[in-house]
Formats: sequence, structure tokens, C-alpha cells
Amino acid sequence: MITSQGGIKMEKQLVIIFGILVFGLFLFGCTSQPTKPSEVVNQTTTTCEEYCITQPHTQCVGAWSISGTYPNCNCSFVCEQVKEEPKINESNVSNLTTPEVPVAAMSGEVEARGFIFTPGTIEIAKSGTVTWTNKDSAQHIIVADDGKFESGTLMAGQTYTHTFNESGNYSYHCKIHTTMTGTIIVK
Repeated sequence: MITSQGGIKMEKQLVIIFGILVFGLFLFGCTSQPTKPSEVVNQTTTTCEEYCITQPHTQCVGAWSISGTYPNCNCSFVCEQVKEEPKINESNVSNLTTPEVPVAAMSGEVEARGFIFTPGTIEIAKSGTVTWTNKDSAQHIIVADDGKFESGTLMAGQTYTHTFNESGNYSYHCKIHTTMTGTIIVK
């Protein structure tokens, strides 16, 4: 083993020196982005730590790394935009309203075209009306499955309107072409 004059092993001295270097790198960091020390005026005693936190990026959050010796400081940071919470004006709190639930339409339209009802299902409000229009060249008769309404024979281009005064689901079909079906939902 090699020892120094004072009896301390050379290896221990190297370990201590290495530890000081590692601590120094940890304290001052090694990754950095250059800043402009000239922006700090008349602060000859400023440390890099003080200089970096006075830079315009103090509104940023995240990891910081500082290296160098003033005035040649390097401040490195990861900037994530600070999200501001929306502010509620206390004087207008009484004016805040909850969103309204969409209300079913008071009326709807159904076409008989290509031997189908379009749309096949329609939703309306109680006391609303539905108008059927025959867009086919063939005749159609719109009739409720439970018999509560019937249009009579509709020729091409003719319409039939019915008012629904009670909530519920109303299934219907064409009396002539029974594969043509539809549903009215009354809310």
C-alpha cells in the first residue's frame, strides 16, 4: 500500500477528493441553459442560485439545475405551463345557472320513402305533433299498432298530422306495406 507522509493512505485521499467533486456536481448541476447575467445590474455578490430564481421563468414549475459561477451562471429548468383555475366573480354567483336538459321537440316529421319510414324512431314532447309525408309513388296508410290513430290513404305528396297528448311509446306501420314500421316516443 502507498501511504502519504502523515500516515493517511493515498487511496483514502482519492476517495475524499472524489466525494468532494461528486458533491460539487450535485450541488451546482451539470445540465444548463445559458442565461444573460447582464440582466442583473449592480449585484456583484449575487450567487447563481439567487440569479436563476430572479429570471423571468419563475412562473414555471418543474426541475431546476444551476451551474457556473456568477456572473457566468447557467440556469436549466423544465417549464410546464402553470394552469390557472377559472375565477368566479363573487358578485355574480347568484347569476350562475345549471345547464338545461334538452327538451324534446314539439313537432317532428317522418317521410315514407323507398318503402321505409325515415327516421324510423322520432322523439317529441307531450302535446307535440308528427307529420308524415308520402314521398313514394305508391299509396300508404299510417296506422298505430294499437289502433289509436290512422291516416287514411295517402297518395304521393300528401301528408298526415297527428297530435300526441299522452306520454309513451307509439309503434306504427303502413297498413298496405306491413314491413314499413316506426316508433314515436312522447316525453
